[in-house]
Amino acid sequence: MADIAVGGGFLKPVWDWLQKKAFLETFLWSQERYLEWKQIGRRWGSIGNLLEYSLRLENDVVPQERVPLTKIIFKKHPDCAADEFLIMIEGRRGKAKFQERIIIKGMDDSPYYFVLPNIPLMWVTVDEEGLLYRSLDDVRVMVEEAKENGRVIATNKKGEIHNPTAVDLLNDDWVEKWGKWWNLREIQHCKRHMKAVFQYKLVTVYRYPRSDEPAGNRTGRLFKLLCGLAAFSCLKHMTAPIFWVSVWIGKRRLWEEERD
Repeated sequence: MADIAVGGGFLKPVWDWLQKKAFLETFLWSQERYLEWKQIGRRWGSIGNLLEYSLRLENDVVPQERVPLTKIIFKKHPDCAADEFLIMIEGRRGKAKFQERIIIKGMDDSPYYFVLPNIPLMWVTVDEEGLLYRSLDDVRVMVEEAKENGRVIATNKKGEIHNPTAVDLLNDDWVEKWGKWWNLREIQHCKRHMKAVFQYKLVTVYRYPRSDEPAGNRTGRLFKLLCGLAAFSCLKHMTAPIFWVSVWIGKRRLWEEERD
């Protein structure tokens, strides 16, 4: 949504109120979809047949919590009989290492949640020469020791190495509005979906003849194709105003697409 400049005095707060009244629900919807995508517990890694874990690396650029902290969940692998674990999480940046050790005793089939204050928050910066620097190069999760009834059954089992890309910080569309940062990933996806719908309905359906097309209908189809190309060349540059007008009149769902 593009901000429209208004005069000073009472006009700006009135305009802000009108925008919030009309568009806050859509901002909340886009933010919720982003949080679902980043939700801890959505993706799981494993350490052999001992543990499964879900790691969420929180960022320091647009944090979603008042006190942002990296988090991890553990649950036992279905085939694991161990009930006590010594776990080490290690983040690396160059030669620097940041470690967290966790002890779980009497572990059952429940998920176990932990925060990791020693693991740096994600941030990305670019220097004057265009070089990219990250707060973390990689994160490793390993089981240093697993016990069953006090007996050691496994040691030094390593999980996969996570290489944070910060793709959502670098490539996503963020905007600061109403005192908060909002992620517009889902809104941008709606605009791309809208463009695809326009292209299909105005161009693609007329590009090739249907199997049941009458022999004399080619001229009519080509005329519709030319008209569709002209219309699409205009509409593809108008997805933003069309989307926000759709939101304003309560028709946002026209451009939503079900996806993971």
